Amino acid sequence: MAATATTKIQISYSEKGTMINVYADTPTELDVLLHAVQDNAGLISATAATLGNASNVSYAVAQLEIGRAHV
Repeated sequence: MAATATTKIQISYSEKGTMINVYADTPTELDVLLHAVQDNAGLISATAATLGNASNVSYAVAQLEIGRAHV
């Protein structure tokens, strides 16, 4: 996702191949978005660990396809 024309603030963070970009128009919006990232840090870390191993990528895709079949 790229920044929009109204984006005033951009925060980018990268750790061991995991890149997180946060775009905000105001300091208040940035605060809300950074708290959302913090609240989901465990999920982000777990997803990065799963996808970080190339052999797990096909497994993750297969699980997504299985999940779609049940929707």
